Amino acid sequence: MSDFDEALADDMNMPRPWGLWTAIKDSSLPPSDRLALAAYATTSWGWPWSAPRSRSPRSPSEVEALIARRIAARQAKDFAAADAIRGEIAAKGFVLEDLPGGKWKVSRK
Repeated sequence: MSDFDEALADDMNMPRPWGLWTAIKDSSLPPSDRLALAAYATTSWGWPWSAPRSRSPRSPSEVEALIARRIAARQAKDFAAADAIRGEIAAKGFVLEDLPGGKWKVSRK
């Protein structure tokens, strides 16, 4: 990364550091490396950085397994167990909302 810093120090020689954005968009790099490059570049330029939050509504498989257990508990009319499982889901950072007709919706907190 020192070449990047040197290019910025050289009166903002933008063509060189701008090449970093090409690397960030390179789909052959692992996503974690691309994210690290983006974080480094933006903080080097003095822009505030925070990792993007997932936009995916999908929940991890562990939470999906809890949801399946909760559905089974509700069908067995074991509402205490269903409520306890909802608490486990919440502890993992998700909100499970019951909807009319036996449907449900899960989202991140």
